[in-house]
Amino acid sequence: MHERLTKPPAGIDLGPVSARIFEVLAEHTVFPWPVMKTQAQRLGLDPANLTMTDLRALLDLLAVSVERFTSPRTGAKTREDLERLLARGL
Repeated sequence: MHERLTKPPAGIDLGPVSARIFEVLAEHTVFPWPVMKTQAQRLGLDPANLTMTDLRALLDLLAVSVERFTSPRTGAKTREDLERLLARGL
């Protein structure tokens, strides 16, 4: 996969939680930043500086968004990985 697709855009510095969410999304979609940015902004959140509380609010939106670009199975795996991140923390 092209590095440009698996890294945030130039000039975007991700906080620790956002970085972990981005990593999870990058494992399941070639559009991790657009998915993360769009869904966070729908809830009025800063995608570069998400918290674990934000992840709780975003989890379903992120999983469904990945599913739309990929498959139900990939969406379910994304949900599972994000839930694991939420349960374990950083």
